[in-house]
Amino acid sequence: MDIKETEWYQGRPTIVQRRIDEYPPQFLYRKKDTGHVVELYSYDEGEDGLCKTCTILILQKNNDHMRIAMERRVFGVPFDDLERLEQWRDNGKSNNNANKA
Repeated sequence: MDIKETEWYQGRPTIVQRRIDEYPPQFLYRKKDTGHVVELYSYDEGEDGLCKTCTILILQKNNDHMRIAMERRVFGVPFDDLERLEQWRDNGKSNNNANKA
C-alpha cells in the first residue's frame, strides 16, 4: 500500500506530509555528523507550523559497522543532517513508532 493512501498520512498537516514525501519512514538514513544508521521515529511540527526536525532511533541492529553503547531516541534532528540510504528498515524487529508521528 502506498503510504499516501494511509489514514496516518492523510491525518498529518500538509507541511508534515511534504516532509514524509521527502523523507519516507520506510527507509534507513545515515546521520551525516556521526555516521549512525538511523530510523525515523517521528516528524516534528514546530510552534511556527514548520516541519524542520525529526526524532530518530539509533539502534545497534542498524549499526553493525560500529558499537552503539546505548540505543536511544534523539529529538530535534534537522532533516538536512540525514542522508537517505537505499535500504529499507526492518519493521519486523524494530520497536519504532514512526507511523504514529
